[in-house]
Amino acid sequence: MTNEEKSIIRKFARGDMSLRSWAIKIWISHLGEMQDRDSPEMLFMGEIYNPCPDLALRAGYRKRLVDLITAHGS
Repeated sequence: MTNEEKSIIRKFARGDMSLRSWAIKIWISHLGEMQDRDSPEMLFMGEIYNPCPDLALRAGYRKRLVDLITAHGS
């Protein structure tokens, strides 16, 4: 996953709902990649796209992404 793609998912996690469909497309395009499967972006999007998400888990993943934005500015 490129840094730009990660940034889009992080911005979506932070609340930019206009990026939802783009973030989902990015997530789907990287589902088969082993190196990205445990990234915070992939974990968060897995709970976004899940028809029966674990909301507590999603909140934890969202916090992790927002903390990355705060720490790294991306």
